[in-house]
Amino acid sequence: MPSSQNWNTVAYNGTVFAAISGGPGASTSTAFAYSTNGSTWTGVTVTSGRWNTLTAGGGMFITASWDGVTLLSTNGSTWTSGGNLPGSWQTNISYGNGVFVVHGLYSALAAYSTNNGTTWTSGITSITSGLSTITYGSSYFVGLQSGSSTVYFSQKDRKSTRLNSSHE
Repeated sequence: MPSSQNWNTVAYNGTVFAAISGGPGASTSTAFAYSTNGSTWTGVTVTSGRWNTLTAGGGMFITASWDGVTLLSTNGSTWTSGGNLPGSWQTNISYGNGVFVVHGLYSALAAYSTNNGTTWTSGITSITSGLSTITYGSSYFVGLQSGSSTVYFSQKDRKSTRLNSSHE
């Protein structure tokens, strides 16, 4: 990877690795790179922006910017515009069971896509402030609320991404 960047996120889509620099709070445009072996990396020029998060799922990559814009790629080298998110300050994307979920750290807004990021639907209205992370496993999306002990989780085996809270 080019050493002039602070790389912070990497994902694998089953064929190729993709990485972005910058991340939440980055003050400059983010750099992209891809690799077929994890050792040799090739830099990629993409639309300028503050891209903060990257995930892979369903054979593709999706990244989101602070401005509520997404980019999509199947190979890590060619990126195209995805659907616009219904908000900004998105900091994390997760994939599971054919659904991509994106959320913001500084707001209660989250959205989901069931068509590989081409359209996004507002969701997860039960969150009272932002999530610091979200992941998928065992048929559930699970997120942690920033600065608290609240855990949010989706209903099992549902495309809906409405999350319920738990304080344990």
